[in-house]
Amino acid sequence: MSQVRARALGQAFAENRPHLVQKGHLTPLIPPSEFADRRAKVLQHMKPSSLAIVPGNVVQFASPSVFHPFRQDPTMQYLTGFLESDACLLLHKGSDSSIAEEILLVNEKDTWAEKWEGDRTGTELIPELLGIETALPNSKLRQTVTSLLGSVSTVYADLSPKATVRAGPFFHHELPALAHNSKASVRELSDLVNPLRAIKSENEIDAMRMAAEISAIGYNRAFRQEFYSEHQLHAFLDFMFRNSGGESDAYLAVVAGGAHALTIHYVRNDDVLQPGDLVLVDAGARYGGYCADISRTWPVNGKFSGPQRDLYEAVLNVNKACIERCTVSSGMSLHDIHRFSEKQMQIELANAGLELPRSLVSVAYPHSIGHHLGLDVHDVSVQGQLEANNVITIEPGVYIPFDDRFPKAYQGIGIRIEDNIVVGITGYENLTIDTLKEVEEVQR
Repeated sequence: MSQVRARALGQAFAENRPHLVQKGHLTPLIPPSEFADRRAKVLQHMKPSSLAIVPGNVVQFASPSVFHPFRQDPTMQYLTGFLESDACLLLHKGSDSSIAEEILLVNEKDTWAEKWEGDRTGTELIPELLGIETALPNSKLRQTVTSLLGSVSTVYADLSPKATVRAGPFFHHELPALAHNSKASVRELSDLVNPLRAIKSENEIDAMRMAAEISAIGYNRAFRQEFYSEHQLHAFLDFMFRNSGGESDAYLAVVAGGAHALTIHYVRNDDVLQPGDLVLVDAGARYGGYCADISRTWPVNGKFSGPQRDLYEAVLNVNKACIERCTVSSGMSLHDIHRFSEKQMQIELANAGLELPRSLVSVAYPHSIGHHLGLDVHDVSVQGQLEANNVITIEPGVYIPFDDRFPKAYQGIGIRIEDNIVVGITGYENLTIDTLKEVEEVQR
């Protein structure tokens, strides 16, 4: 064992975790220069004499002494790559637009705190590691923000309680009053950042491709095995995601056997899996902060029944038809694809023997076709037509309730098939293509 201890750093860098972060990168697959470019683009779109305030998350607690694993605010991660708690990024643009200042406020080094909570990077190494010129202790947050507010005419900050709920008390108690009492006009920071986050870079897509490939390993192995319970299958996938290189699961998985699949966000995952039922799984790995979001449905005993197969093929056909429309040249928005999916679902269900009026199709298929994907599972999006390098989910589903308006043979069956798609000009990339989904592939 090496007797030379690496510098005490509060997150994975190439020097202390070379098996996780490649040399020259700040986070897996993304170099410091890309984070700097993102900040530069935000500054470019800011008005002269303005200040952008980007709070990081604080540690969240399940009870007074039990904390959740820390996860950084996605906008903070997107602009800095900094993954420690209690941080704040300030972007200050002078009245002369050529003058810009970047300030990151972070936890100071503290021997006693680090004994309990782990290493902190501190202020001294921030310029070297993150490429942000000025780093201050976060004990100076109020003083620094107050000083800058007095010199700007525009403030970019997301001040709603929903936006600041995971930030420190300064951001949801003091900052709104300070901002509104200043002479500056307040604008939404998300209006600047969201259009940037919605279009993924090649490095971001590489990270999402890795998350998808890691997820595929777990799913494809699960198709071949028998599981006693939802809990056991959930544990297996969580293990496989981490064992195959993922940093964690991307979100709390849905593992819904039988009629539990009629609940869209069923997360109890505690029932026994019954032969003859289907199991619907909605789960994915996270890699480098980026999410995979995959749904697959397969027979517990390895073979579809006739009605199960009919419904499965209907959903699969809608999935494939919608994916084909994930191009810029289609001229479609995600909302347009959803409307198409509703019409297509009605056709496919009729082909499967369920001739339903439009009103009942919306009962059987109650959710949207998909959403944007990235650092968040439901990532930021912008209205309008799809753009190149948007990454979206396509996830049609049917959930036939115990309702006499539907044939009894189909009641209690829930199916969802979800893929992750990179939008191209005339084509697309299915990031989750390696996760099996054809009828014969998910049977055993």
